[in-house]
Amino acid sequence: MNNFSVLDSMIKFFKTSNKTNPKGKNGQVKKFVITERHLLIREAMALHKKQTKLLDGLDEETRNRLRYVAEKNVFKIPEDG
Repeated sequence: MNNFSVLDSMIKFFKTSNKTNPKGKNGQVKKFVITERHLLIREAMALHKKQTKLLDGLDEETRNRLRYVAEKNVFKIPEDG
């Protein structure tokens, strides 16, 4: 299960949990409000999903070289570990 499906499942859960228990403490109907944060998370998940598919076409040697460059230059992980 990837991050996109986990977060998407969580969003679906919160949407349906309000439907199954629609009344609050004072009897008023609760509404699920999609906040700006929810929209940013969805956008980030969609972008992540799209970008990970770009790597699917790479052969293993190219993928390993790309991983090495990323670890060394982007994430500053030393070669030993």
